[in-house]
Amino acid sequence: MATKRISALTAASAAALTDQIPIEDVTNATKKVTAAQLAALLVTGSTINAALGYTAANAAALNATALTSGTVPLARLSGITNAEIAAGAAIADTQLATISTTGKVANSATTATAANTASAIVARDGDGDIAIRDLTARDIAATGNIDGGAAIRATGGTAPASGVGAEMSYAGGTATFGGYNRGTAALIPTVLDGNGAYIRHNGADRIVTDSSGSTFTGPAVFTSSITLTGGVLDGGAVVRATGATAPASGVGAEMSYAGGTATFTGINRGAGTVTAVVLDGNSTYIRHNGAERIIADANGVTLYAPLYFKSYTVATLPSAATATGLIYVSDESGGAVPAFSDGANWRRVTDRAVVS
Repeated sequence: MATKRISALTAASAAALTDQIPIEDVTNATKKVTAAQLAALLVTGSTINAALGYTAANAAALNATALTSGTVPLARLSGITNAEIAAGAAIADTQLATISTTGKVANSATTATAANTASAIVARDGDGDIAIRDLTARDIAATGNIDGGAAIRATGGTAPASGVGAEMSYAGGTATFGGYNRGTAALIPTVLDGNGAYIRHNGADRIVTDSSGSTFTGPAVFTSSITLTGGVLDGGAVVRATGATAPASGVGAEMSYAGGTATFTGINRGAGTVTAVVLDGNSTYIRHNGAERIIADANGVTLYAPLYFKSYTVATLPSAATATGLIYVSDESGGAVPAFSDGANWRRVTDRAVVS
């Protein structure tokens, strides 16, 4: 059989041969064989197949290696299953659509866990709980307990530039509430252990409250009055009062008790001298800068310094209605003189004459 060739095929006629195979007959006329006609020809064992040399062996040999790229359009492929995709196909992310349907990805296919695991997606456990190390939050609205195994901390706009503003912790039966002094980072905690409450500053007790009362281990400064209702104000060392009328430096007044002796001390404003009243159960002592000035005891009153009377002029003499008063008259007609009252007049102590 002679080989036929196509000699009259043009670009236009070739474009019209979609899904058709052109052939040339003995007269060199172009004929068109359709896909259906070709399929009828490729019937194993037919007379035409035999004439063309097409056998069952030829069909078996027609596999992927015998096809060149583009022989079968992708649009003609269908029915591909998972088993027909190679495990090492390495399909690129760009070939995958976004998975947006709920339930398409199981938690077991991700890093999701309720445990405290670094860089993992957070998932709740069967009770709806999760385990974390540090939680930073703006507001926490709790409908149950907030349990911090180590410490619960709050740092807000009023906290110091560094360090925490406040924290709560619980360990070994002891609850601690701590705060930082802004700028100095000094820790001021309140500690409760079931037996007492302790207010501390940098680890040192300042106030201890227990079943026996409250104990101040450092100076207690009150900015307003203290009212006692049947109790006792007990200062183990010194009780001090410093008010608006106190000197610019130092204390205004203090009370102390030691070894059976009570001492009431005041500061002379501006001069810084100490005036004290001391009571030891036997005598009362009035001292100035440590020196005795007056002692009152069972024997009477002893003066250890000059006794100065208030000075008056004749024109400014006070009432003499109360007898035994003593004053000093600076412009008496006979010269400056002490005077005493007899219940009616002021009289000179020198001659009992009425002051004039």
